[in-house]
Amino acid sequence: MKCPRCGTYNKSNAQACFRCGYAFAAPQGRKPSSQEMWKKKANPSPQSTDDPLLVLDDETQGVYADPDLADLGKNNAQKLADLQDQQTVRVVVPPRPVKTRHTNWTRFIASLILILVLLGGAGYGVYLGIGWISDRLSQWQLQEELSTLPQEPLVERTMQDGKSWHKITFYGEDGQRILVSNPRKSLAIHDGKAELLLADESYIPDQPDPDQAVIQVQLEATLFTQSGEELPIHVPAYEIEIPQAPLSIITPSETKLTTQETRILITLRVSTGSRVIIAGKNVTDNVNSNGVVTTSVDLPETGINTIEISVESRGYRKNTATLEVERPVMEVPIVINANVKSSTSDSAVTIEGYMQEGATISTTATLSEGESIIQDPVAGTFSFNAKLLRYGWNRIEITATTADGKSSTLVYQVNREANLDTYTRQAWVMDYALIMTDSQNLTGASRVYLCEGYVVQKLDNDEGRNLYEFDVSEAENGSQIIILEYDGSSDLVEGRHYRAYADVTGTYNAYPVLAGRFVYNNEAQATPSPSASLQPTATPGQ
Repeated sequence: MKCPRCGTYNKSNAQACFRCGYAFAAPQGRKPSSQEMWKKKANPSPQSTDDPLLVLDDETQGVYADPDLADLGKNNAQKLADLQDQQTVRVVVPPRPVKTRHTNWTRFIASLILILVLLGGAGYGVYLGIGWISDRLSQWQLQEELSTLPQEPLVERTMQDGKSWHKITFYGEDGQRILVSNPRKSLAIHDGKAELLLADESYIPDQPDPDQAVIQVQLEATLFTQSGEELPIHVPAYEIEIPQAPLSIITPSETKLTTQETRILITLRVSTGSRVIIAGKNVTDNVNSNGVVTTSVDLPETGINTIEISVESRGYRKNTATLEVERPVMEVPIVINANVKSSTSDSAVTIEGYMQEGATISTTATLSEGESIIQDPVAGTFSFNAKLLRYGWNRIEITATTADGKSSTLVYQVNREANLDTYTRQAWVMDYALIMTDSQNLTGASRVYLCEGYVVQKLDNDEGRNLYEFDVSEAENGSQIIILEYDGSSDLVEGRHYRAYADVTGTYNAYPVLAGRFVYNNEAQATPSPSASLQPTATPGQ
């Protein structure tokens, strides 16, 4: 069936056009449809029995009837009026026109901005979430990579040449590299490992804190893989002990002792270049090339005397030691006058003092020729001139004895210094045969010898003495060996000729020992072995 409205073909039994909804008239006697029944309910009662059964509420709405009723006219109301009584016509009421709504632009723009803000916030939240997830994934990946690394670096303490070192062993695959930041070192992995050796002293400052015993060392290292990735390596921290300055007390052999001496000799061994303070006195200049220094310290009359020793060395902590020297109360008191010399270049010294009244004085010292002890038992005074038979320290014992047999002994030591002019002018020509056969009797005698020869070698010894094997032979192929002890600030050079003024002090390995008080570099007779020479200046020994 062709729709008279839009021309669309519909099925023959169609009741309405499927395209435009046009309604076709239903045959008479047909049961009204549900839409028709609804129209009847909307218009329950006609105005008269002559009116048609179907009446529209609003005649302005178009009514389209069956094509058979098209000749009734164009007016919808006339169409209904011309319908016969009881004639049923299917009526289609088009939908009411949609009411046009006016747009609120302010609300629209506000809503649009709100939507955009919400979308932006949601996008930023998504961005942060993606970044957080990416960071977590990166950290997880890094942890996974670190978990596949070899074992943690091994830190070990080693000793080389008497010094402390630390060895750090890194592990990895061949071809990888290790970069250490402090100090900056680059290492290559070979055979699965790389080793780094660090000297402990390189981390110790020149003047360390005296109260700081250790230094914490934390290395920073990075592993560079063959693919170019950089992975941090955790290196275990380790401690470096700051050592104390070397200090060895040679004499006295004990740190607590008792003595009747008025002065005690202290000999120390330290590292060369150290600053040494003994009993408040700076003796740094007296340290010889072997690191040995000797000095004397006065002791009060009686009681315990505490002697402080301090040594400061570059790269070491300050080292201190204490000596406790007791001078017991003498049964018969003896006091040496304060003006008595403890060091002199003379060959004799005057000893003066006080003693207990009624006591008499005796001494082991050799008195000057024709002299004796002058003493006044009533006043308790005494004096005598003692010869200083040897250069260096001379021991003088003084004993006071009372009538009832009580006695006390006091030891006083005097250092005889070598005067350059006097010492060198009284030098004897070297008599090697006499020195070899009578060295015991010559020991302590104030006889000076001129020793010319060359240094064969420096001798090692446990006492810290500077001993040199010195050949004084004048023959070209001869050998006349003496032991030259020299306590200057610099060592003598092996193979070099020297002229030494010295006196006999003892023996060493059956050879006579002579203390070189003044030593000159004898360039005129230098042998070909030495390469450099010292200036020909006198260097006094200690």
